[in-house]
Amino acid sequence: FYHLNKDYQGTSDELVIYWTTSPEGTYDANNVLYTSSATTWTKAEISLNDIKESSIYIGFRMNSVYADGIYIDDITITREAASAKESQITWSNELVKKSALTFNNAAGDNNWNTAANWNGGVLPTADDNVIVAAEANINGVVAVNNLTINNATLTVKSGTLTVNGTITDSNQYGSLYFEDGAQIFQNNKGVNAYFRMNVKNPTAWDESNINGWQFISSPLLGADIASAATKYDNAYQPSDYDLYKYNGAAELEWVNHKSGNFESTFEQGRGYMYSHQARTIVTLGGTLNPERTFKYEVSYTEGEGNELANLHLLGNPFTFNMDWSEVTVENVYNGYATLNAAGDDYVYATEGTINVGDGFFVQVTGSDPTISYEKTRGSKETAANINVIARGIAGEDNVIINFAGEGDGFSKLQGFNKDKATVFVANNGKRYGIANVDENTTEVALNFDAKQMGSYTISLDVNGEFETVTLVDRFTGVETNMLLEDEYTFTATSNDNVNRFVIRLANSQEPTANSQFVYQSGEELILSIEGSVQIVDMLGRVVYNNEHANGDNRINVAEFNDAAYVVRVVNEEGVKVQKVVIY
Repeated sequence: FYHLNKDYQGTSDELVIYWTTSPEGTYDANNVLYTSSATTWTKAEISLNDIKESSIYIGFRMNSVYADGIYIDDITITREAASAKESQITWSNELVKKSALTFNNAAGDNNWNTAANWNGGVLPTADDNVIVAAEANINGVVAVNNLTINNATLTVKSGTLTVNGTITDSNQYGSLYFEDGAQIFQNNKGVNAYFRMNVKNPTAWDESNINGWQFISSPLLGADIASAATKYDNAYQPSDYDLYKYNGAAELEWVNHKSGNFESTFEQGRGYMYSHQARTIVTLGGTLNPERTFKYEVSYTEGEGNELANLHLLGNPFTFNMDWSEVTVENVYNGYATLNAAGDDYVYATEGTINVGDGFFVQVTGSDPTISYEKTRGSKETAANINVIARGIAGEDNVIINFAGEGDGFSKLQGFNKDKATVFVANNGKRYGIANVDENTTEVALNFDAKQMGSYTISLDVNGEFETVTLVDRFTGVETNMLLEDEYTFTATSNDNVNRFVIRLANSQEPTANSQFVYQSGEELILSIEGSVQIVDMLGRVVYNNEHANGDNRINVAEFNDAAYVVRVVNEEGVKVQKVVIY
């Protein structure tokens, strides 16, 4: 091979000759055949004896410190003194030339998608090699072959950047940035980059602080924790922050960074809980992770009552979003919990996306647990489920009824906001945020714990084929077809029985509200049945509660306000409900 670098004679530009199995192939230390920085015509002799593939491409690449200096002007290829083995080689006349498009910001708006910012006025495609020679910003979906950043910065503000070849950066400290909500797909190791992570701020910073928390993780390898957790934001401003890692097996489940018992860099695949009084952006610096797979290290603590010890706070280790359908688990519950947007409570899910820089809780259910992620893995099927969302004056809470078979679900975790009402499913004395039920279940008891008096709503996100989904309010007797109604509104107090609701599905038992068994006569209600009787007003308050048997079938209602009430009678035959209007 003979080559001459005409444009930069007298410089230290380096020519690399390498082999690949396709025109789009990349080079690294394992497939380099020859390097030279000579500035005159140079002869390079290479041997193909160690290459086992039957068909290869020989590639030539210039590495230059100059913005537009990646050129090879002339290459002459000859064969000399072919041996018996070399005589079997068939040389192709095909030449694949990939010239580079350069971003020069000629239009002055720093926008990648402005054609005038590129030499030639042409936007690059996924097959193009590009050089970023001026400050550039990406908003949207961008794909290129090879990417070179020369004395400039490239920021992925939103959308995705896909580099099918390699990334080369002239700045040893890194000139590639991506912001919260953006994603990067690339292949080579050791590329320095920075991630700008959004930080939630609490509404107040004192002992009563209940919001502003978030689960975070680092998408970069070797990112310094001091970037997010330090005593001072700068030389003059003290930093008020909290950063925790979770250790359920310890006496104290949360370990505070301020305790000193902490690593110095973010651990790949671990999640952390974070809050900061004033900072709104944290910039993490490290190297990009080119992998598409990851196996988490999780353990199991045997014994009843170790639910907290079997929780693990994990994190997204990638520079792209994780789809839960591409996660495989064994002896780990197939669902997860994250923190809500307000940062004051948990949200439960059996499907969805773990964004770049986010953390999530998983719960181990047995010995030898495994949890792994593979980007190219096909999406797995998910069981039918109903996501129950309760909203009130202090925010919202959810529980998922998962028709995945009997067995334990995902524990209901204690949120930070003690005033917020909670909704859950209970079984054998345990509360669940994700409750497993058999696919043939026709009735599920739904618990609601109102921490304070107020107006609340319940809505259902139904995923699956159900003929009917009916929400039954046991206090008022109201039954609502939730496939037709967006929500059910009711009033509750902190003294109410939490076992208030039932969700009935197709083929369930007949409704409990049935034929008339109570009527008004003057200032009395007359009962035609016996049992335990409750009268509930439209605010959900129990205004009467007593046993009636052996002919004791009259209730004096002279002191009752003129209004509508619900009468509930419980006896050996079941529960009967009737609405009456007292006047």
